[in-house]
Amino acid sequence: MKILELLVNVLLWFPRLVVQSFMELVQTKYRWIVVIPIVLPLSLLYNFYLKIRNKFVFLMVSSPKRHAQKVAAVAAQMKKSNAKMCTSRSVYDSMSIFHAKYKETLKKIDLSNFIDILQVDTVKRTVRVEPLVTCGQLTHALLPLGWTAAVLPELDDLTVGGLIMGFGIESSSHKYGLFQHICESYEIILPGGEVVVCSKTENPDLFYAIPWSHGTIGFLLSAEIQIVPAKKYACITYEPCTTRQQMVKRFEEASRDTDYEFVECLAYGPEKGVVMTGVFSDIPTNPSSVHNLGAWYGPWFYKHVESFFTKGKATEFIPLRDYYHRHTKSIFWNLEDIIPFGNNILFRIFLGWLLPPKIAFLKMTTTEKLHELHVKTHFIEDFLVPVKKLNDTLDMLDEMVGFYPLWLCPCKIYKTPFKGLINPGKGDDLYVDVGIYGMVPKARANPQEFAKNYLDLHHTVEKWIRNIGGYQALYALTHQSKKEFEEMFDHTLYEEVRKKYNCDSIFPQLYQKVSREGRK
Repeated sequence: MKILELLVNVLLWFPRLVVQSFMELVQTKYRWIVVIPIVLPLSLLYNFYLKIRNKFVFLMVSSPKRHAQKVAAVAAQMKKSNAKMCTSRSVYDSMSIFHAKYKETLKKIDLSNFIDILQVDTVKRTVRVEPLVTCGQLTHALLPLGWTAAVLPELDDLTVGGLIMGFGIESSSHKYGLFQHICESYEIILPGGEVVVCSKTENPDLFYAIPWSHGTIGFLLSAEIQIVPAKKYACITYEPCTTRQQMVKRFEEASRDTDYEFVECLAYGPEKGVVMTGVFSDIPTNPSSVHNLGAWYGPWFYKHVESFFTKGKATEFIPLRDYYHRHTKSIFWNLEDIIPFGNNILFRIFLGWLLPPKIAFLKMTTTEKLHELHVKTHFIEDFLVPVKKLNDTLDMLDEMVGFYPLWLCPCKIYKTPFKGLINPGKGDDLYVDVGIYGMVPKARANPQEFAKNYLDLHHTVEKWIRNIGGYQALYALTHQSKKEFEEMFDHTLYEEVRKKYNCDSIFPQLYQKVSREGRK
C-alpha cells in the first residue's frame, strides 16, 4: 500500500506543481483571470441591489423612527460589556488595503444597518445621514433635488463615517476645507452607552476631538452635513503644464481662488501635470463640449486628462454626478495593475459596463500572500503638506518613491476654537493633499528584494512630512513610533476628551489602531 501511495504521489507531483504555479501566477500577475469573470459580475449585481434598496429606503418617511430603534440596540450592546470595543464592520468593507488586526481581539459592536439618509433640510441647508451612507448614495439622493454636499469625495464606496472618523477631501476642499469642516453636528454614543449630540455650541470639545479619532472616543451614529445648491454640469478647464515651476505656480494660484468650485492637479512626471479648475453650470456654452464621462465605453479619467498634453488647454462640461465620481471607474489608476488592458477601447466597449469593481470583492479575492507582497511593494498614502512646501515635497517623492501619476488636491485646514488632532500651520492654512497610489517603480524589477527594505522608505517619507508640519492620512498604516506620531498629531484635546468620557477602558488608543500594532 505504501509503495502504491508513493507511486501515486510521484505521478501526481508534476500536475500539482503545474496547478500550484498557475494559481500563483493568477493570484499575482494575472488577477484579471479571477476579477473579470467573478468580481466584476458580482460587483454589478451588488451595485444594482444597493441602488434599488437605497432609492426605496429614501422614499420612506420612517427612517428617523428606525434610526432611534437602531441607536437603542447599539446602546444595549455596549451596556452589556466592559471589554474594549470596535465596530463589527468587516475588514473587506474598509477602503484601506490594510487588515485591522485589532478586530481579532476587541468586542465587536454591530452598526452594519446604519446605512440610511435620514433627512434633507433645504432651509437649513443640511442633510442628516447615518455613518455608513456612501458618497454614491449622497449624489443619487441630493443631485435630483438640486443640492450637493459642499465636499463630496470622489469614490462611490467612501462612507460618511470614514470621512469623519478618518479622512475626507475633494477638489472643493480649497473652498470648504476637509469633510469634517462641513459637518454641523455629530450624534455619538459614548463608552457607557450614553448618546450625545455635539456641535460648535453643544459639547464643543467633543465635536472638535471626533475627526480623525477612528472610533477611539465614541461611535458615530449620525452626522448633519452642509449642502449647497448644485447645477447640472461641472464646467472643467484643463491646463497642461510642461514645467514644474509652471504647474506649481498655476496650481497655487487656482487653489487660492474661491471663485472656483473645484481645483485639482494630476502630476504625470517630475516636470509635467494638468491643473484642473471648475465651476457649476446649467447650460453648456457649446453642446459639443459636453463630455459624458460616466459612459461605460469612455476612457478612464486620468487617461482622458493626460490627452490634454496633446490637445492643449480646453474646457468641457461634465454631468455633475459623473464629475464627482470621475475616479471611481478605475479606482484612480489602481485598476490598471489588475486589468492592464482595461482602458483598451475593445475592453471598454464590450466589458466597460461591468465597471467599477467593488473594492470589498477585490479584497475578498486577494490571497494572504498577495496581500503581504502588496503592502510591501505599494505606496498607498495621502499626505497633507503646507502649500509652500509642495515643490520640495514633490522633489523628495520623485527621488524616494518615483511613482506617477500623483493626485494633488488643495484644502483649507481651518483654525478652530478647540485644537483637534490636525491644526493649521503658522501663517497659512492652505495645504495640499498629495495622493500616491501604486507600486513603487523600484519594486517592479524585483518585488521580493524591495520588500526587505520597504520600511526604510516609509520611515524616510514620514519623517519628511513630520518635519515640514504635514499630516499623514490615517486610512493607511503609519510606520512612525508612538513618540513620532504624537509629534505629528496634537493629542492635547484628544487625551482630555478621552479622560473626560472614560474611554481608556472601552476604546483603544488611536495609535494602537493605525500603527503596525493594529494593522497589517
